[in-house]
Amino acid sequence: MQSGADSNHRFKTAPVPGSVQPIRVWAIGDFGKGNTEQGQVRDAYLNFIDGKHTDMWVWLGDNAYDDGTDSEYQSKVFDPVVAYGSIMPYMHFHPTPGNHDYNSVTNLLLPPSFHGGPYYDIVEVFENGEGGGVPSNSEIYYSYDYGNVHFIAITSEEATLTGALGSLPSDMSNWFIADIQANTLPWVIVYFHAAPYTKGSHDSDNPVELLMAAMRDDWTPMFDQYGVDLVLTGHSHVYERSMLIKGHTGFSFTFGSSNIVDGGNGHYGSGQAYLKPTFGQAPNEGVVYAVAGNSGSHDDNPDLNHPVHVASDGGPEGYGSLALEIHANRLDAWYINKDSSIRDEFTIFKGHDCSFPTHLHVTQITPNSARLNWDQMLGADHYIIRGRPLGGTNWVTLPIPQGAPNFKLVSGLNLGVSYEWQMQTICDPNSGLMSYWSPLNRFTIEPQMPCPTPLGLSTAPVSATAGRLNWLPVPGASGYLIEGRLGGGVGWPVSITINGGNTNHKDVFGLNPNQGYEWRIISRCSGFFSQPSAVQVFITGSSGRFLHHAEALEWPTILKTGELDIYPNPVSGKARIEWTGEAQISHVKIYDLSGRLVQLIPVNEANFSLLETSWMENGIYLATTLGSVLFSGRFEVRN
Repeated sequence: MQSGADSNHRFKTAPVPGSVQPIRVWAIGDFGKGNTEQGQVRDAYLNFIDGKHTDMWVWLGDNAYDDGTDSEYQSKVFDPVVAYGSIMPYMHFHPTPGNHDYNSVTNLLLPPSFHGGPYYDIVEVFENGEGGGVPSNSEIYYSYDYGNVHFIAITSEEATLTGALGSLPSDMSNWFIADIQANTLPWVIVYFHAAPYTKGSHDSDNPVELLMAAMRDDWTPMFDQYGVDLVLTGHSHVYERSMLIKGHTGFSFTFGSSNIVDGGNGHYGSGQAYLKPTFGQAPNEGVVYAVAGNSGSHDDNPDLNHPVHVASDGGPEGYGSLALEIHANRLDAWYINKDSSIRDEFTIFKGHDCSFPTHLHVTQITPNSARLNWDQMLGADHYIIRGRPLGGTNWVTLPIPQGAPNFKLVSGLNLGVSYEWQMQTICDPNSGLMSYWSPLNRFTIEPQMPCPTPLGLSTAPVSATAGRLNWLPVPGASGYLIEGRLGGGVGWPVSITINGGNTNHKDVFGLNPNQGYEWRIISRCSGFFSQPSAVQVFITGSSGRFLHHAEALEWPTILKTGELDIYPNPVSGKARIEWTGEAQISHVKIYDLSGRLVQLIPVNEANFSLLETSWMENGIYLATTLGSVLFSGRFEVRN
């Protein structure tokens, strides 16, 4: 036996198509250089997954430089030291070729079915539908299923041969349409080599880039029409990632607001995850495009200014790869630089927004019990609570059945111990539609007097770009923790620690004009934390200066912001919410001053929505939009 008979030689069979479980994918492109950086990108990914199983390993082309010869594959792909020989025994790959691999492809003047050479001699792919999908009878293009995801691999190097500009249909495009129409799984991921949108080592606006133009002008309309969710490519030796877009063909200067489905950055932590309404395939709900052509290659000085993209990485240190995790109706992605830093991440939800419970808080704390409280979520079938001692590793899970009240009394707790807990919403147990876990909430069973929550919160003065956060000092406190976010955001992506219990304010800078923000504060007393304060809401002005200078606090930003017109204001019964421009807005969110979501209003008109307040309590509320521009505004209800 040459090798094997050890724990490194292992495999895991694919799950039943359509079943729901976390699926992990690693995507690399333009990697086969045999250089130090190639190994660093590999090791950064292995460090990221920390021993977890990788289900799919996707190659995006230009696998072996410079010409895709057999000897280059052996030394720059299969070598155990500089390449991937050490992980090949347990991580199976699903490739597509690039132009450098095609330097050694034979019979190029004959129809594609006659093509051969080292790449096609080495790889084995699902030609006959063995992994699901319509049989292609070709190694040039193929598809397969894994859990609830349908993967489609096509060869862009054949695009100008089988589908030159304007010359579709081709054998490859006919098969693609038949395959994607036959698919019944909710997620569709397509990958190939030549990026349709890039300003890296290659420029998709360059007229000589016929392969990229063919994929952009001939193929992206099909991706829109048949509901593709994510497109992975290489070729350009950078990382680039788009917003959620549709309908863009032609040069980059033709890209406009009509092509934007959601112009945010896709970051879940700042409340900008992308939402596609249909849990399945539907036309024109948007596609995210990612270029990961820097897993062993780089460009010293890329422009990285294509207007579809909201994230990028390049330059001498710009090597990396892309990791995905798909679970039920959620896709998460992380771009991992060779230094192991996460330089981009985004999230896509499909189907209705199955949100985790909000307003988690604890009341009725006794020496051995506490009551956990939350707000009910629209569309929930049931919930799951999990909790543990702070710093512990093992969760205790508590199911909350349908129809149960929105609190749970837990007992068996211990004096002097701090606990953390969070919740998940299960919207459809049959399809696996569920939310992500909520942010952690913490409480302590105090042996003595609990740590009080700060009172007297206010935000003043406030200018267009700054504000002062004020509170009354807590006797006995050793410091505070301030948490912040954009108005209507999810989680608390901004946090700052303040030492000194006598401190009574914090100045924050770098804010956006006419933007809503939320913050809350927690006391720290001898290692224990208070309950969070009520959420404070403020809106920056349109002009003016905040004269006091202090340490700046980075606050998350989005692509564009604006102000809502709400009238009449104050509101009694009904009101109209308007915004300007050609923004693509899908919903309006209404929050009370505690940060609780009280209404989620679908938008059916171009630039306005109607608000019904007859059932709402009198008070101040914040309205924000979900879409390509974040508009916000404040209004008062006087019923």
